[in-house]
Amino acid sequence: MFVLDIGGESNNKSIYNESKYDKFRDINEIRKDIETLKRNQIVFIQGGEPTIHPNLKAIINLIQLKHTSKIILLTNGRMFSYQKFCDKFKKIKNIEFIIKVWGSDDKLHDSLTKVNESFNQT
Repeated sequence: MFVLDIGGESNNKSIYNESKYDKFRDINEIRKDIETLKRNQIVFIQGGEPTIHPNLKAIINLIQLKHTSKIILLTNGRMFSYQKFCDKFKKIKNIEFIIKVWGSDDKLHDSLTKVNESFNQT
């Protein structure tokens, strides 16, 4: 498995972040990482919140050109509450989503993400 960290910005305000970067990485820098991929490799995309990276679709396209077997996207899922955003992913093949839920109810989840209504969006 190849872990691709695309950078650290998020639409939550929690103190925890999977990324080692404070800001989103430039697509040209990410492209260099993608060029090292091997055919049929699984790619795990993480960051602060990958779904708000301005070049996410292009990043996914670059990965798929390398004939990877699967892409796994770690996300808080909030952007998928918008139909227009969901439509961008309908035709992408071999992609799975791991959606982080920070608590068993809205009060706990929202207190950890520090964003009201984030539980409902997730």
